[in-house]
Amino acid sequence: MKLTVANKVILGFGIIALLLLIASLSSLWSFNTISNSSSRVNDIAVPAQQQSNFAQIQLLKLAKLSALGFTAEQTADINRYQ
Repeated sequence: MKLTVANKVILGFGIIALLLLIASLSSLWSFNTISNSSSRVNDIAVPAQQQSNFAQIQLLKLAKLSALGFTAEQTADINRYQ
């Protein structure tokens, strides 16, 4: 089977185009997977992080109240600190 130069060039460009198509489809599939994973993280991890931050803030407020209450001289001062 003899191929002319023109046929070889066409065949070469065809193979390159096919490889580019396969690489593009693979990239799109990977991007879709990353997008789905990112959505799952936003749905699960972000609310958990927000609750953790809220709990940490509450603990810091309690620690501050405890420190102020320790130095208070009267019950009215503790109530005011709350």
